[in-house]
Amino acid sequence: MASWTEMANESLRAAKSLKDASLYRSSVSRTYYFAYAAAVQAVVDSGYATDYGDRPNPTHLQLQQMIRRNLNAKRFAESTRRRLSRDLRDLFRSRAAADYDPKSTVDRVFTLNCLRMAAAFQRSIQEV
Repeated sequence: MASWTEMANESLRAAKSLKDASLYRSSVSRTYYFAYAAAVQAVVDSGYATDYGDRPNPTHLQLQQMIRRNLNAKRFAESTRRRLSRDLRDLFRSRAAADYDPKSTVDRVFTLNCLRMAAAFQRSIQEV
């Protein structure tokens, strides 16, 4: 069984490989799922359960709220929690555009911006 951290790392590796193969929409999708899994792990590390009945994980919106409310306040300043929640929301919107809107422009620049946001998300979520 994989951990949320392992799932996050795999998604980030996949996002980078997909970007290198010019598969930008798929890269953006994997970039979001990296941030999602990393965020779930951070919530778990803060001592909160993330399963919801028959779901082993929170919905996208629930996770954004959990980041704002449930991340360890001693470890994450309120401004950091708000930024992480906002970045997760922005990556989710990018993923939705990449996956569901064929008219949206998902090119190399867009993909690189998402990967940069994910790198900043990773640095913030790993700060001690």
